[in-house]
Amino acid sequence: MAGDGFPSWLHIAARAGETKHGDYLPFAALTAIHYTHRLAAYVVLAAMLGLAWALHRRAGPDARGLAYALAGLAAWQLFSGLSNVVLGWPLLAALAHTAGAAALITLLAVSLARTALAGGAYRTAAPAGLPARAML
Repeated sequence: MAGDGFPSWLHIAARAGETKHGDYLPFAALTAIHYTHRLAAYVVLAAMLGLAWALHRRAGPDARGLAYALAGLAAWQLFSGLSNVVLGWPLLAALAHTAGAAALITLLAVSLARTALAGGAYRTAAPAGLPARAML
């Protein structure tokens, strides 16, 4: 299968699903794309859940809402992504997965903007008599 691997079909100028010569991508290339997406998804899912856990555990009440939303979107992405594979890529499941990604980007962008406007950091809850420390 020389030539069907990951680097041989990767061209920025090619249209989606096609090689630079206009042929359809070989199955090995489609498998490589899917597997790369899945590996990256594991990393992103772990980061999302780690951030949600840290916000919930150490941040004040304002950041807990973000933690719940982040965990909810992580679950949404996991289950909508799995449903794509298990159900054979139905359009509705693909749209749900894409909508989840858009919602995640929106949530993180709004959270970043609010953090910047609020003085640069979420404040963690501190025991009585001790100053709060920056969370993000």
